[in-house]
Amino acid sequence: MNSSATRAILRIVLLYLLVAGLWVLVSDRLLEWLLPDQGLQTQWSIAKGWGFVVVTAVLLAVLLRRELAIHETTIRDLQRAQEEAGRLNRALRAISECKQTLIHASDQSELLDQICRIVTDLGGYRLAWVGYIDQGSPDTVHLVAQASKGKKGLETSRLRWPYGTDGFDPVGTALLTGRSSAVWIVGSESCSIPWLSRDLQRELAAVLALPLKGDGQMLGALCISSHLPDAFDEHEIKLLSELADDLASGVAALRARQQQTLAETALRESEARLRSLGDNLPNSYVYEYTFDPDGVPRFLYLSAGVEMLHGVEADKVLRDARLLCHQIAPEHLAAMQAAEAASRRDMDDFRFELRVQRADGQWRWLKVCSRPRRTPDGQVVWDGVTTDITPQKETETALLEREKLLRDMSSLAQVGGWEFDVHTGQGTWTDEVARIHDMEPSQTTSLGLVLCSYHGESREIIGRAIEEAIELGKPYDLELEMLSAQGRRKWVRTIGQPIREGSTVVRIRGAFQDVTERRQAEAQIRRLNQDLKRDAAELEQRVDQRTRELALARDRAQAADRTKSAFLATMSHELRTPLNSVIGFSGLLLQGLAGPLNDEQIKQLGMIKSSGQHLLALINDVLDISKIEAGEIEIDNTAFDLRESIQKVMDAMVPLAEKKHLSLTARLAPDVGPIISDRRRVEQIVINLLSNAVKFTDRGEVTLVAETGPAIVSISVCDTGLGIQADDLGKLFQPFRQLDTGLRRRHEGTGLGLAICKRLVDRLGGTISVESEFGKGSTFRVTLPGKGPKSA
Repeated sequence: MNSSATRAILRIVLLYLLVAGLWVLVSDRLLEWLLPDQGLQTQWSIAKGWGFVVVTAVLLAVLLRRELAIHETTIRDLQRAQEEAGRLNRALRAISECKQTLIHASDQSELLDQICRIVTDLGGYRLAWVGYIDQGSPDTVHLVAQASKGKKGLETSRLRWPYGTDGFDPVGTALLTGRSSAVWIVGSESCSIPWLSRDLQRELAAVLALPLKGDGQMLGALCISSHLPDAFDEHEIKLLSELADDLASGVAALRARQQQTLAETALRESEARLRSLGDNLPNSYVYEYTFDPDGVPRFLYLSAGVEMLHGVEADKVLRDARLLCHQIAPEHLAAMQAAEAASRRDMDDFRFELRVQRADGQWRWLKVCSRPRRTPDGQVVWDGVTTDITPQKETETALLEREKLLRDMSSLAQVGGWEFDVHTGQGTWTDEVARIHDMEPSQTTSLGLVLCSYHGESREIIGRAIEEAIELGKPYDLELEMLSAQGRRKWVRTIGQPIREGSTVVRIRGAFQDVTERRQAEAQIRRLNQDLKRDAAELEQRVDQRTRELALARDRAQAADRTKSAFLATMSHELRTPLNSVIGFSGLLLQGLAGPLNDEQIKQLGMIKSSGQHLLALINDVLDISKIEAGEIEIDNTAFDLRESIQKVMDAMVPLAEKKHLSLTARLAPDVGPIISDRRRVEQIVINLLSNAVKFTDRGEVTLVAETGPAIVSISVCDTGLGIQADDLGKLFQPFRQLDTGLRRRHEGTGLGLAICKRLVDRLGGTISVESEFGKGSTFRVTLPGKGPKSA
């Protein structure tokens, strides 16, 4: 016995006991109160007993009937609950299976078919179908999937519902309201669903329409029909609504996935087309370009044309964009970087023309055009195209040069061109023609305006010439006097050539030249010829007199030169002989051949020898410059090893450099070797330049650099000495001129060293130059022919 039956029996027993107890207690007292007679009480006691039996029987009957009714109601409720639980369980199994199907679905049509089959097979529903809204007709859906548990399903694929009429349709209601719509059609004569056949209406008891909404858009409806009249309660509708929402999400996801697949396919095809287009662009390449956070340029994409334009493989440039940056001409690099910065700052288009030097050394002109865009992370990326415009640039340059040449020649020759329309009288002219008329080149001109520039006889002549050109097609070439717009009189040459179309003259084209200067020059020449004839006789007399004076001066100069040469020869013998004796004997004494010497004597004798050698060098310089100026020096061009001669001079100069604590170095190119020149004079030049460098350098270094070039050899002596002021550079290479002069003079010498070098270099067929910065040092550069002077 279950607990509910036990509780029912207990209720009946307790109520019976309560009634019986109350009857016993109350009935006796009531009889005593109503019937005082004992005999009457006895008679009524029997009636009271039967009354108790009747009352309790009625009471038991009422109670039993009530409990039986409650029990029957409970049984029915349990049966309905079990049926509802069964439907819910089937719905849950169907929903679970549908979710698994949604997870693994890859095709939308297959998914919808499986969902409908699951709803009918697992859910136990009679009919399930899915329809999508027809975008062109708001009251129509297209059947895309259905499943039926019986033999019959929907017979049409295009379903209409009564939009805007009095009919009642769950699908239309669901689509209009966006909420689930259930309709029970059993026993309802007024409930007519247009898309249900009569056979299906007899089989079905309830229809539930669930809207399918995905991504905020109404896709269609899931319609489920049942043969049970009490189907689709609140809980079941809620579960099936969740199924519809999951289905809508799945459909939306599949559509999105299909769209993504289509988009990816289209993107790949587009990328392939773009890559093919970029790779096949003639003389161009496309690119994506940006900067890393540290400012290093980087290409995100490059088409194959970059190798053709720059001579560098695209893969290498993608790894290091600076390979292209290094090709840019220095004069364009700064401007291009400024344009890039402006494009990044203002997000404006970047357009620039620049010269680059390809990997093979060839220079090309490129035009770069790109547009910046900002990525979601804030990075600026340029999408652009680079085109080789070298042929255009060469053409433009040639045209500009020709135009400039034409303008310059036109300006120099004072010649311009013009053209007039015979019918309208309107015309055009070049800048030079406008200038001759003292008018602006932009000012419009006409035949009448030009004719107004002529007066008197010139007006008649030009008018007649133009008339004959128009009527007879006769060209003309005239020189006339005109009056410009500023009132200046000018002589001009005007040439006109008629232009015909058929037999009719339609235009006159010609040239216009300012010949004022020529006419003035011709007049001036005529006057000068007259003056020349007059002055010729006087000039001839002056020339004869001057010739005699110059001959006398020449004789005196030659005599003075001979006297100077004799004096120098005498002085050379007279000075050199005692100097050589002084130098020789002081050397013998220093060697100790005449006996031992103390330190003071050695010091004094050293000073005597050094002073003698210095004086002898000065005398030799004076004699050398005299011989050079007199043309008596002889040049002996023979082959010798320049490297050996330079090393010899360097070894001789080392003591002088070490005495001043200077670094003396030589940098000789590997190909410095034999040359044809005068070895003694070349060594003399190098000695003079090194001596000067050591003399005027107090600290630092003196460097000799020797290099070779095509048929030449270059010797440079660089020092870190005093340097030479720009104003004093013109005083170099002059005899007896020293920049260090006056009472505060620090360095000895006659000022002949550089003068001798200059004249010796000239005799050897070379050149000498100097570059200096005051306070930092100087560089003297000698260039000599490697095979002797051309005149040799």
